[in-house]
Amino acid sequence: MLYHEIAVDRVKTLFRTTTIRNFLIILIAGGIFFAHSMMFADWIVDDAAISFVYARNLADGHGLVAQPGLPPVEGYSNFTWVLVFVPFFALHSFQPLIVPKLVSFILVMCTFILVFKACREASDGSIWVPALVLALLAINTPFVVWTSSGMENPLYVFLLSLYLLLMVRASDSVQHTLINSLTAGMVAGLIALTRPEGILYAIAYPVCLLLFVKGSVVTRFRACFKNIFLYGLLVSILIGGYVVFRLAYFHEILPMPYYSKSPDLLLRLSRILILHSLAYERVYDLATSFGGYAGMWIFIFLIGSTTYLLIKGEYNQRLVPYGILAVISVVAFVLLVPDWMGEYRFATFFFVVLYGYFALLIQTLIVNTQWDDRVRRRVIIGVSVMSVCLSAIIFIGRSIELARSPTLPMWQVARILGNKLNDYSRLLQLKNSSVMTTDVGGTLYSSKLRVYDLGGLVNPFIAKNKALPLVHNYIFRQVKPTFLFIHGFWSKVYKLELDPRFHKEYIPLVQMKYDTASSTKTSLAYSGMY
Repeated sequence: MLYHEIAVDRVKTLFRTTTIRNFLIILIAGGIFFAHSMMFADWIVDDAAISFVYARNLADGHGLVAQPGLPPVEGYSNFTWVLVFVPFFALHSFQPLIVPKLVSFILVMCTFILVFKACREASDGSIWVPALVLALLAINTPFVVWTSSGMENPLYVFLLSLYLLLMVRASDSVQHTLINSLTAGMVAGLIALTRPEGILYAIAYPVCLLLFVKGSVVTRFRACFKNIFLYGLLVSILIGGYVVFRLAYFHEILPMPYYSKSPDLLLRLSRILILHSLAYERVYDLATSFGGYAGMWIFIFLIGSTTYLLIKGEYNQRLVPYGILAVISVVAFVLLVPDWMGEYRFATFFFVVLYGYFALLIQTLIVNTQWDDRVRRRVIIGVSVMSVCLSAIIFIGRSIELARSPTLPMWQVARILGNKLNDYSRLLQLKNSSVMTTDVGGTLYSSKLRVYDLGGLVNPFIAKNKALPLVHNYIFRQVKPTFLFIHGFWSKVYKLELDPRFHKEYIPLVQMKYDTASSTKTSLAYSGMY
């Protein structure tokens, strides 16, 4: 009996240890994330296949091209994500539904570890802050969907979470952060090479260093100069080196997705600076992404509580990294064009810093009250349960809806525009056949035809020329694709039915009519396979 009691005591002691407890929290959050992501187990979004194609062609020795034999065109905006898959293609071990999902899950688990560490250190060892943040992330539909989609989001959020942890650690001792600053500089450069708007985050680390030092502006710069200089040097080498490579290899200063999606970037930036109503609408949209109709009130609560703590002199400086990164995330979201794919693809990291800032702010407010420990624990439990339940109510329906009707699956495009047209070309004995479409991911991955991108991601002419006469002449006079597939929004944009050559030279294989009704008139644009 004595030995039994000793064994039980040892087991209890073991599970009281910090390491085991931390491991269980991360493991449970990872399990919830995995179960949630399995709702989208057979889905990879079509655009993700563009990165796969570039990785495959690079591994096969064709270079960074959309198709073997074509001139290099930077049709991606996630260079580091492309590089991740090159070894898999080189070893002939890439499976589009397995490898991206596996890589993404590993990166998300690493992200959870980093977020746990960052929240734990920022909250002076609190266990409920990181536990709440990880629970909220695991049930957040946009976070789970886009880190499971095959896109670069899991790598992006992993690098930014590492960046966050380095910023939190820099808040402890500025005088001993040289290695920290060098690491942060390397990570910031990789962030910018993973997504274009990632370059905005490069300013966050130096700003934090300056804010963490007390004294005059001159004193601050003297204390941080070496760290900031070396940090900036590494960032410049990585980003500048890739720009030089881009100019030498692609002969462009910017990637094609910029020309096709973001030519009015300066206009959107000006809207932020003048607090334009459209910028406010984007912020409101972002607020509803996590809190529904209560989202804007949560924003107001965060801003009001932050102001209150600053006035009272009780603001925790370890909230600063979260606050700065949250602001940059909001600015980046407002700058980018609204994403047709839905579920806030460009806000994945925003949820990390939002939940972190929220939990740390609640902790700071509770710590500064006169309540006894029992009341504080009850309030913490109440806030945590309420936050998780509210999030579950908001996200369950959205996840079910997206699982039923996922955003443009890669396999669907590959089957229709790749495999089916391959069969048509073989049966009809067509030589040098080609297809023009706006859905190029699965098409490039599986098609044996020459693929022309009508969306402009891998097509410089379409990306840089928007005038209809030029586009129509390019299609019907210069390219003359064997097959032409256009649908939905793109039917309205290109209005192919207005050109007589469209009706003269193409017959419909599958035809639909896309309603372009507006407040003033209703018209029909032709969609389908021709």
